[in-house]
Amino acid sequence: MCTLSWCARPSSGYHLFFNRDELRQRQPATPPEIIHGESRSFVCARDGRAGGTWLLTNDGGLTIAILNHYAATASKPVGPPGESRGKLVMALAECANIAEFREHMGTLQPDGIYRPFLLFAIERDLGSSLWCWDGERCHEKMPPHPAILTTSSFRSEEVRQHRQGLRQRLATNLEASDLGRMHQFHDPAKPAHSIRMRRDDAMTVALCQLEVSPDQACYRYRAESAEHLNLGLVAEVCLPLIEAGS
Repeated sequence: MCTLSWCARPSSGYHLFFNRDELRQRQPATPPEIIHGESRSFVCARDGRAGGTWLLTNDGGLTIAILNHYAATASKPVGPPGESRGKLVMALAECANIAEFREHMGTLQPDGIYRPFLLFAIERDLGSSLWCWDGERCHEKMPPHPAILTTSSFRSEEVRQHRQGLRQRLATNLEASDLGRMHQFHDPAKPAHSIRMRRDDAMTVALCQLEVSPDQACYRYRAESAEHLNLGLVAEVCLPLIEAGS
């Protein structure tokens, strides 16, 4: 139940937007912070229950994001919860670039560990990689065009097509502000289909924006209020980046 989109910055790097949708009773996430790993530092917010994350950027300018793959689970029995998929994202934070990300994903054995997912990565020069675990096979796919990934547990295919249509109506030479407005838009006539969605049982709980330039990654985080269609907690954390190849 999430939506991810991205576009290039005018000079170098990229903008990336992520609406995190969750059940209303899910514990609140912690605001983004810088975490120092063994060889890499990275910035992310963390799930309040499992401690993993849905989105992070490391000091190499590599961003990794994960979405539930509801289309894969719709026709299959739902197994036990297994390991948090958000912890898989954390485990990949040490990757320096897309090549290392692909190498790790190529050896991943998710069967019996993770429920189905879509896992996306993008680096400073806009190289990207999308991996799909559908419960039977973990494989790389071509990233979509236009650049949007979206999933929903409610009328999965119908909602996906509606949100992709919103993205397709944007100008080809769009700016980051165009994507920002798209991610903040809520249609009262189609609350469950909206990218900034609302249902009785679930809602967009956080709006995240990443701006990755040659020298830093800025993570802007807004927690959604459950009572009103407005934004609550606002936080911004900037992570200095190291030179490519370091």
